[in-house]
Amino acid sequence: MDDRSALLWDLPGRTERVILKNHDGDVQSVAFSADGKTLATIGNYRLPLDRPCRIHFWDVASGKELPSLGDPKILPQSVVFGPDDTTVTSVNNDGSITIWDRSKGSAKQIWKAPNGGFRHIVASPDRKILAVGASDPIVWLIDAASGAEKVIFRTEKGLITNFAFSPDSRTLASVVGSSTIRLWEVETGFSWGVSPNGNAAFTGVEPPSINSIAFSQD
Repeated sequence: MDDRSALLWDLPGRTERVILKNHDGDVQSVAFSADGKTLATIGNYRLPLDRPCRIHFWDVASGKELPSLGDPKILPQSVVFGPDDTTVTSVNNDGSITIWDRSKGSAKQIWKAPNGGFRHIVASPDRKILAVGASDPIVWLIDAASGAEKVIFRTEKGLITNFAFSPDSRTLASVVGSSTIRLWEVETGFSWGVSPNGNAAFTGVEPPSINSIAFSQD
């Protein structure tokens, strides 16, 4: 919201549950933990900075604010949870990615993209893998708990602008350029749905172009 707050709603009753305040700026990113008990939020920083931009955590049941995370040198812009609620990963304004340890209250690893900066991050449904991209022909798969690189997916041409995991976390679908979808096997890096001439079998109709992608639950 544009008043530096986030709202929790009770969907069955369609009623406002609690207002979460105390953000650094307008809330621009939210994420639930795997068990749904904790919410992470980030407020948009404002210059000049009078305090570190922080990742805020909230108890969903009570709305109580939990200990936050922050570093004067890091300006997080979006956040996802790891396999449990003790680890979160943020994409920062300088294009870096930070893996945070909530139990220690500090950053435990920082990734910088070799070419430019990271802009996209998606967690697999089982929260074990992070797919990160930098609007180039490469997607990195990172272990969400340790920060170790698992595999790198590359396309021969075209920028990867969006991606999504299948419900079983075994497949990654990516949007290449504005009209192509390419599928990847997470464990091996094998890609399919590609025709003999090198073009993906799934192509959009021009116009329109493909801006986003998602899997159905079945």
